[in-house]
Amino acid sequence: MSRITQKKVTFIILITLGFLLISYGMSNFIAFKHAEEMFRLKSSILGVVLNQAPELEGAVIDAYMNIEEHSGVSGQAALNRVGLNSKTIVRKDFFSNFSKNIFVYYVMFTITLLLIIVLFCIYDDRQQKKALNELVEYLEAVNMKNYSLDLRDNQEGVYSLLKNNIYKVTSMLKESNKDLVEERNELSKAISDISHQIKTPLTSIQILTDVLRKGSLPEEKEVEFHKALQGQISRMNWLVSSLLKLAKFDAKTIDLKKDKIYISDLINKMTELFMISIEVKDINLVVKENLEASFYGDFDWTIEALSNIFKNCLEHSDEGGSIKIEYDENPLYTEIVILDEGKGIDKEDLPYIFKRFYKGKNSANESVGIGLALTKSIVESQSGVIKVDSHVGKGTKFAIRFYKNII
Repeated sequence: MSRITQKKVTFIILITLGFLLISYGMSNFIAFKHAEEMFRLKSSILGVVLNQAPELEGAVIDAYMNIEEHSGVSGQAALNRVGLNSKTIVRKDFFSNFSKNIFVYYVMFTITLLLIIVLFCIYDDRQQKKALNELVEYLEAVNMKNYSLDLRDNQEGVYSLLKNNIYKVTSMLKESNKDLVEERNELSKAISDISHQIKTPLTSIQILTDVLRKGSLPEEKEVEFHKALQGQISRMNWLVSSLLKLAKFDAKTIDLKKDKIYISDLINKMTELFMISIEVKDINLVVKENLEASFYGDFDWTIEALSNIFKNCLEHSDEGGSIKIEYDENPLYTEIVILDEGKGIDKEDLPYIFKRFYKGKNSANESVGIGLALTKSIVESQSGVIKVDSHVGKGTKFAIRFYKNII
């Protein structure tokens, strides 16, 4: 029961008890007055009888003391002969005025009771309006994006429950607004970074195109410029493609498949894509196989994620270096580990390497900081996590875990 309802019930109970107590008191008062009047009436009758026949004093007093044992039929008949009965006697004695006084008293009491109830209803109505006005003012403040007010209270009742629920919704709106502001800032920063990243190859393409258009270059230089132009165009295509992929993951518009993938097939496909680069740098690729290891996910997108990691390891490995790939499965997750013996990542850069457009101290010149950010989005979209451990001059270890959905 709410606090307001408890007050109302308590008030009604108190009014009812007061009415009963007053009624009980009035009943006792009326009974006392009735007894007093009966005594006066009987005394008057006894006085009249004794004045007329003193010798009957003993008999009359005995009759008075034992009046219940005597029949009143003869007395009533005598009174009726002179035109007196219960109605005419009441009209002529004290009880007529007394009943009027009692009626007036009860009317006054009823009016007072109604007045108290009306005043209580008015007070209760004002309290409700006050509570509603407080809610309206609070909602108007929220509408003006003022989230600093605290509407909560520790009382019971409908309004307190409503206040607390509104405050919860407001807190959610506050957090949503905060997230929206942060997203806008991130979007603005991302647009700025994208513009900067696209501007560089566009400028190079424009310069190369202008030089080639003049046609004043030797044949060897022209071939070299054409090759450079093709390289910038390829870089541009890769950059735009990667940005589109990131945008799709941010917008959650990609429906990833849930196929059973054997890690051995995944690794074989990935290494095929980098076979030429592996041979050119004479990389010693060591793969520790577990043919039964698998997980449920999207084959093509997982290839994309692993390729970005492997590409990073290749770029940071010296010629003749070594890259190791290990993978295994247990009841909780499937893990893929890729290790290189390259330059390593600076300790200060480790917390940020999965942040888009971030370039560490040992990053390649052509790096734009998108690949690892895309990898993180792909892995996390498949119930996975990715961790990195690195030491400068010793190498880097990437570990990916795809967790199983265990009910």
